[in-house]
Amino acid sequence: MNIDLEKRPAIGSRGVIVTNHPLGSAAGAEMLAAGGNAIDAAIAALFALTVVEPMMVGIFGAGMANVRRDDGSHWFINNYAVAPAAATPEMYRTVSNTWPDYQKTQDDENDVGPLAVGVPGSLAGWCETLDRCGRLSLEDVLRPAIGFATNGFRATAYLSGIVRAVAPSMSRFPETSKIYLPDGNPIGEGDLVVQPEYAETLKNIAKFGPNFLYQGDLGVSTVDYLQSIGGIMTVADLKNYGTVTDTVVSGSYRGYRVIGPPPPSAGGVQVIEMLNILEGFDLGFDGIRIRGFRPCDCRNP
Repeated sequence: MNIDLEKRPAIGSRGVIVTNHPLGSAAGAEMLAAGGNAIDAAIAALFALTVVEPMMVGIFGAGMANVRRDDGSHWFINNYAVAPAAATPEMYRTVSNTWPDYQKTQDDENDVGPLAVGVPGSLAGWCETLDRCGRLSLEDVLRPAIGFATNGFRATAYLSGIVRAVAPSMSRFPETSKIYLPDGNPIGEGDLVVQPEYAETLKNIAKFGPNFLYQGDLGVSTVDYLQSIGGIMTVADLKNYGTVTDTVVSGSYRGYRVIGPPPPSAGGVQVIEMLNILEGFDLGFDGIRIRGFRPCDCRNP
C-alpha cells in the first residue's frame, strides 16, 4: 500500500498538538482553548483517535505514559495489556518450531481473533493519567470523540487503505464489517463513517468512568462475545487488571539529563544507551566525521 503524505511545519505560540489525524489534533487544541493542560489535550486526542484512526488507537489497547509535572517531577504509568489468566503457551497451534516461521500460528490465532486479545489497559491508563495530572473532567475530554462518532467523519486514504488491506480478516467479524465493509466493500477515501453505537459506549464511559469496562456492562458484553467465538478472557481478568506506576530511568548526554520510561519499555534504556555510545564520538559541526559511521549503527547489537 502506497500513501503519499504532505507535511508542513507546525508553529504555535502557546501550545502545539501533534497527532496522526487533524481531528485528533483538533480535539487536543479544543481542550487547551477550554483551559486544560497538556494532559487534557493528550487524553482528548487519544479518545478522538479511537474514532477516526481505530487501527492505531483504541480503548482496548495498551501503552505507557511519562509525564513531566509543573514542579519538574516525573510520573510514569504502565498500562500495558496482560494475558488472560487462562492463557498458556499451548493454546496456539504453531506452524513451525524453527526460523523463520516459529512465531506464526495456524489461522494467525496470535494476531487475529479472540485468542489474540489481551486484557486491555488503555482506558484504565488514560483515565488514571487524566485524574492524576489533568485539569478537566472525563466528560470534557470525551466530548470531541463523542461528536465525531455521532456525526461521522470522512475516511482518510490511510484508513481506507488499511481497511482494504485487512478486509479478508475483518470480514470474519460482522459488527466491524457493518462499519468498515458496508455491502461487503471496503470504505473509500472520503466516505462518511458514522458510529452511533460507539458514541453510546463513550457516553457511558463519560458517565461511569473506566469501571464501565473493568467492572460494568461493557466488560460483561465484551467477555460474552469473546467467549462465544472461542476466547478465554473472563470478567475476573478485567476486574483484576491494574496499572503500575514506576520510577523513570535517567541518564546523561553531553551535560544534558535524559529521562525515559523504565522497563518493560525498551525506549528509555535503549535511547540512553544509544546516546552514551554517540557521546564517545566527535560528531563535529559539519556532520559525522568518522569514516563509515552512521548514527543508526548504535541501535544494532
